[in-house]
Order: sequence, then structure tokens, then C-alpha cells
Amino acid sequence: MSNRVAAHYAGAGHAGIVGNNAADLGGLCRRKPKSRLCPFERVCNDRWKRSSTVVVDRPDEGFGRDELVTALERGELVAHFQPKLDLREASLSGVEALVRWQHPRLGLVGPDRFIDAIKRHGLLPQLTSTVLAQSCTQVLAWRRAGRNLQVAINVEWPSVEDGSLLSELNQTVAAFGLVPECLQVELSEQSPIRDKAAALMQIQAIRKAGYSVAIDDFGMENASLQLLRELECDVVKLDRSLVRGIDRHPRAAMMLAGLVRLATSLGAEIVAEGVETEDELGCLLESGCHQMQGFLFSPALSGAELNRRYC
Repeated sequence: MSNRVAAHYAGAGHAGIVGNNAADLGGLCRRKPKSRLCPFERVCNDRWKRSSTVVVDRPDEGFGRDELVTALERGELVAHFQPKLDLREASLSGVEALVRWQHPRLGLVGPDRFIDAIKRHGLLPQLTSTVLAQSCTQVLAWRRAGRNLQVAINVEWPSVEDGSLLSELNQTVAAFGLVPECLQVELSEQSPIRDKAAALMQIQAIRKAGYSVAIDDFGMENASLQLLRELECDVVKLDRSLVRGIDRHPRAAMMLAGLVRLATSLGAEIVAEGVETEDELGCLLESGCHQMQGFLFSPALSGAELNRRYC
């Protein structure tokens, strides 16, 4: 563990640093909810990355519409869940649903290889419905086991603007006998807003209904601060570009600390995405950011694997 992280934990007045075995994290959350979490050992993190069968960083392969429709109908597009950790409470505070394709020929395929084709063929609404239903299924299973976890679902602005998202959220949650508080709507800055007035009005309605709202990929686009000024949200998720190499760039660390203070003053929580190194973790803690997700802690897991490790 880096000196920065160790010093933070020691200065926090807690009993000590939790053991080095990353696989014990889930047990820690169950047995010692007030203990401090430790980051995964580098060797364990590397092993998880190597063992993953998800193919990433490949260009869109031009999957045809019929193939994608068939995949949706057969249930090949599945939600995996990346843990979001609160290091203040040493707890699992929620998960983000990330879609994977269990391809019959290619194995488990990451979204970088098919999401553009999904959008190009107009299948994003069907995919969103699939992920929403699978997420609610998982939430229901957790609740029956006595575990209340919120699932964050990525959505596009067009479905917000026309009101279809809120309608579908309400119908799906009611069908599963759940409550709106179990879901968080993540809106990416990369998704264009066509009708800002309609979008902002719908976001107010979504929050009023009880759903949490997060700005995803914050800092990726020039309009970040403008969006934060106009949109009332519950969570701001810092894009990986703001986290990467922060330990080597003091000005970047100062900027991040300022963003944390700004978001907090507006009543929003800050979550850092894509945390991969202990040095990044240390800088984030020093900046006042305590909620994180990334490969340093865990990749996205199937519902069954997440249950085994954390629940």
C-alpha cells in the first residue's frame, strides 16, 4: 500500500489497515461495516484483468441488425455490475449496471464492440429495457436476501426528453414490486441534449418520483460546468480522464479538489470512476472524494459473482 494511502487511513483514527487479500473485501463489508477498506493488491488486480474474458478496446465490428435483435431475444446481452465503494464507511454503496454480450462465437464481449451498432440500428431503447429488467431482477434478489443496493443504469438524453424513460421506470419498478429509490439514472455528457428545457423538466420529474440522478463522465466535455449549473442531480461521477495520473500532476489534483468542493456545495455526492492505482486512490482521498469504482477494487461482475464476493 502506498505511503499516501496508509497515512490517510492512519490519520483517520481507525484501528488499522485491513489485510492485503482483496478477496476479503466482501467479507469485510459484511463482518466489519465500520472498518476501513484497503485497495486490492496489484497482483490480485492484474490477475482479475488477465482472467477477464471481456474483449475491450476494439472498434465497432459492424454487427448487423438481425444479429443484434436475435441477441436481445435470446438474452445474450446481459447486465454485469461494477461495485461502487464508500471508503468512509468501508461499505458497498451501490453498483453500476454495465452491459456485456455473451456471444456464441466470440465469448463475453464488451460494449465497445457493439454499442455503436446498437445505436445505429435504433435498438438502444430495447437494450435499455433489457438492462433495466435484469437490474430490477437482481435488486429484488438482493432485497429478499436482506441487502439493499442501488443500481445505476446508463440512459441517453432522448429517452429523458420525450418522457418515455420515466414512464418505463415507473412501470418496471411497479412490476417488480420495488421502490424508485433502488435505481439511479446515469446521464452521460457524451449523449447530446436536443431539447434542454424538456430534459431539465423531465429530470425534475424523475427525481421527484424518487429516482436518483447522476451526471456520468463529468469533465469529458466542455459543457460540464454548464450542465452542473443547470441540472439538479444527486451524484456527479468524475470521468476517468480527470483521475488518470492525478498523482503526477499537482494542478490536476488541485482542480479535482475544487470540483469536489463545488459538487458538495451543490448537494451532490462525488464518485470517481476508473480508479486503477493506489496513488490515484490516495490523491482522491486527499481531495475529499471517498466514493469510487474501478479496476483497483473490482471489474464489473455477473450478479452471481458479485453475490459471492460481496453479499
